Amino acid sequence: MATADYGSRVCAVRNGFRAEGALAGNRAVPGFRAHIIGSSIMGAGYGAAAWYLGGMPPMTAALGAGLCAASGMLPDLDSGEGVPLKETVGVAAAIIPMLMIQRFQQWGLPLEGMILAAAAIYATVRFGLAWLLENYSKHRGMLHSVPAAAIAGQITFLAFVSTEPLHRYFIAGAVVLGFLSHLVLDEIWAVRQGLFGPKVKKSFGTALKFAGPDVWPNLVAYGIVVALGAIAVAVLVSVALAWVQLTRVPEPTAEDLKAKWVELADDVRDLRKRGRQAEALRAATMSVALAERAYGPTHPAMAEALNELAQLRIAAADYTGVGEMLEQAITIQARVTGPESPEVASTVM
Repeated sequence: MATADYGSRVCAVRNGFRAEGALAGNRAVPGFRAHIIGSSIMGAGYGAAAWYLGGMPPMTAALGAGLCAASGMLPDLDSGEGVPLKETVGVAAAIIPMLMIQRFQQWGLPLEGMILAAAAIYATVRFGLAWLLENYSKHRGMLHSVPAAAIAGQITFLAFVSTEPLHRYFIAGAVVLGFLSHLVLDEIWAVRQGLFGPKVKKSFGTALKFAGPDVWPNLVAYGIVVALGAIAVAVLVSVALAWVQLTRVPEPTAEDLKAKWVELADDVRDLRKRGRQAEALRAATMSVALAERAYGPTHPAMAEALNELAQLRIAAADYTGVGEMLEQAITIQARVTGPESPEVASTVM
């Protein structure tokens, strides 16, 4: 009698973590509740780590945690009619339109258009996708696979829009993590403790897999992965180009450079008159570089800038390069105005 009671208690505890009466053959699988608990624990850790260690905003971290928890139901889309399919499709139908709010705004939709688009997406997922899955999916098919997890992450990445690229990766990663937690639990449940050690059931390897036994589902799954990957790359490239265009400082025109040099030359003369020699010397050095860029090395403006810098260095008793500066300034003035011109004489003085 005591043995029977003990056996009943063991079965009751085990059945609390396994599917409520769900058996494939006579093989117990993790139940809906076990998957939700597992993905929720994973999501809580993922969100907390991103917030505490990675500096992720609290609302973004909370969203990632919630999506990870909900994504633990996604592989059960192939479970046929029942609670897992209805709950999973219902959650997906509600979440996808919310993730696309900023996408709707980018498209320029008014509020009424956003509501209609969200309703259309909800109906398509809630009824159209549910019908397809009920009639054409196969339990433990390619929906229970690593490529399916990648597809879920790619769809999330494309649906969710953020000005911070890292936030998009974080949210997409949350969905992938929750999806994979389901597959890992399925594989753990496929290993049981036998009389002589662990026993691997026939279901082992049918969840956390990269390909199934049928060719067409594999081709379709990987085709979707490649197609969504190409779209994601195109989106990333367009975002990167837009960011470069937005942050790029336009090259100043020749007229801008000339106007800047005139302003800087006036500043040099003003500083020199006010006795602020150190500041005037720094400004004169910049004036020479700007004159060469704006006018070229043989323009009279270059001669003026060189002469100004040379005179300031002489006043500061720093004769480094003074001779070369004056010689270059005289050569420029002589070429333009002639060797006997007053401009050459003023440069020499």
